[in-house]
Amino acid sequence: MAAVSLPFGWERAHRYGTAMAQLSLEDAAVEELFNTALTHGLLAITSATIVGHPSTRPGRQPSASKLLRDLVKTFGESEGVCRVPTNERDSPNPFGVFGDDYQPPSEVAINTLLLSEALELADAARHGSGPTGQLTSAHISALEALDAHPALRAIGDAKRDLDWSGGVVADAHETARAAEYLEMLSDEEMERRAEAVSESPIAPAWDDYPELQDCPVCGYASLIPTGGDEMGYGITAGTCFVCSYARSEDAAHELQFSAEIQRLSDKDPD
Repeated sequence: MAAVSLPFGWERAHRYGTAMAQLSLEDAAVEELFNTALTHGLLAITSATIVGHPSTRPGRQPSASKLLRDLVKTFGESEGVCRVPTNERDSPNPFGVFGDDYQPPSEVAINTLLLSEALELADAARHGSGPTGQLTSAHISALEALDAHPALRAIGDAKRDLDWSGGVVADAHETARAAEYLEMLSDEEMERRAEAVSESPIAPAWDDYPELQDCPVCGYASLIPTGGDEMGYGITAGTCFVCSYARSEDAAHELQFSAEIQRLSDKDPD
């Protein structure tokens, strides 16, 4: 995946969120991702809360351990927790979704004790020296808690991006698989299956269910819907009765979204 180029400072929340999203994968390089997420998360928070901090200026940036010390020096620490202001007390309640009495949190609790311990373990694992041990779920939770600060709030978007990109790759593999399978079928067999699709036990049989769809692999109207039609474009997840191509929910959502963008573009071309 190509690197994302963002203006100075903006890339921090992006890199924090992306690393946190990847930490949920089974084959994730935990220590490296932890260090990346912690460093960029703390850079974003310190630059937003400590006036004149080096993190606000381009150039060589402080390490994660230095950033933790700077936060403690500025805002104090009690029982291993540093409470960092959010500066959101006067922020409006967005669309009233949290109720009339909602007040944004005035501070975010950063578990400096756990994060310092985790940083030491992660650095030791990365460099093959120092104390032995493994990062725990408590360490990951302390890192995830940083996302509550308005300088970040990036994990949700990053996870959605990761899911989307994974769905695109998976659909490309599935398309290639079905195309390879299709080569084993004669023209007569494809025609026979296309005519027999209505006989499938899972073919649409009631009025309010999406109709058969054109298959992007074989081109026949033989894609049997297996999911819902979220946006009303007649595009769903499904399986082709002819070539066996299986469109996933992710792939269907992407097509629905593209159709919606096209509709809006046609409605207002400017």
